[in-house]
Amino acid sequence: SVFFTILSMVLLSVVFAGLIFQTRTTFSEQSKIASIKAAALNNFALGLESDISRGLSIAGFRAIVSVQEEISRTNTFMNDSEASVLEALMNGTINGNFVLLMNQSTLPEWLSRIKVEAAKVGLLLNVSFGNVSVSQSSPWQVDFVASISFNVTDLSSTATFFRKRAAAISVSILGFEDPLYTVFTNGRIIRAINSTPYEGNYVSGADTTNLKNHINVLYYANSTGPSFLMRLEGNLSNSSVGIEGIVYSPDLQAQGLPVYERSSVDYVYFGNSSPTIYIINQTFEDWFRLDSEHLAKYQVSGLAK
Repeated sequence: SVFFTILSMVLLSVVFAGLIFQTRTTFSEQSKIASIKAAALNNFALGLESDISRGLSIAGFRAIVSVQEEISRTNTFMNDSEASVLEALMNGTINGNFVLLMNQSTLPEWLSRIKVEAAKVGLLLNVSFGNVSVSQSSPWQVDFVASISFNVTDLSSTATFFRKRAAAISVSILGFEDPLYTVFTNGRIIRAINSTPYEGNYVSGADTTNLKNHINVLYYANSTGPSFLMRLEGNLSNSSVGIEGIVYSPDLQAQGLPVYERSSVDYVYFGNSSPTIYIINQTFEDWFRLDSEHLAKYQVSGLAK
């Protein structure tokens, strides 16, 4: 959908309709008309800048969901998650195949509809894209930046505005599915990403209540593990904006999936490394394990055996 407010479109329509049909004006009146048109175009341009960010946010969210749905459908990770999200955002496809969620929802399609609406109130709008990128600067969000140039002119060409700006927005990953579970459990376990409230406060002395709550609720924590975009690729390497969760082994067992004697930290459990692991007292001693690199993070160095 187009995000310009009805009020701004109505006001523009009134301004230009009223001015177009004035046939006899003095020089002073012409100057006033030009000034009114310039002010109207400026307001339009400011509204467009704001709405470009909203449109990018919605299209970006849909692009991420589309990539996740493709991973779920094929049970295969993306070769290049950033490229796949951008392809969905700009073209409405993933690996060249149309994705339903992006139908009439790509960034170019959204801007085309704005051009149509602008023409209805006597404005000629031209928009062009420069660089569009997707990345992560935080463990909990995906960042989109789009360099966009546009000029808007009234049909009588008495006023025109040109803008070039970078629209930057961030889409929270909270609530998105973790693709590691989707693929490594063959879709049997779907796990949503939610940030833990216990970071830095997992254990106090021998009291492991917070840690057990963290594990039971399936929270995620900041980590040097893989970022969300890396998880879309099945890349289990370290990242400065990584996240990690604890694999809840009873869920795997309940689904008839293999249960391994490995560290319960997800990217270690699903990976190929074999670090030394420890049972943690006062927790779920029958299955919960941690590798040495995670003892300090979860404050259990004195409880490991």
